[in-house]
Amino acid sequence: MCYADEETKTMPLEHLTLELIAGGLTETQMRDVLGTLGQTTHLDFFDFLSYIPLFIHIHDNILNNPLGGVT
Repeated sequence: MCYADEETKTMPLEHLTLELIAGGLTETQMRDVLGTLGQTTHLDFFDFLSYIPLFIHIHDNILNNPLGGVT
């Protein structure tokens, strides 16, 4: 919700990249995630549901290591 656009209810990939960095993903992991999304420019709710394991992983990493670092 923090990164979703109020009008379109979507999240730009730039904001997803911030989430990936905050979640402690490595450069390789981030490239893999963004490569999997292909030409997509925004994520909607159904995309979020499709990638819920990724977002849970990111959430857990932020909670377990709030000051950063790759795990």
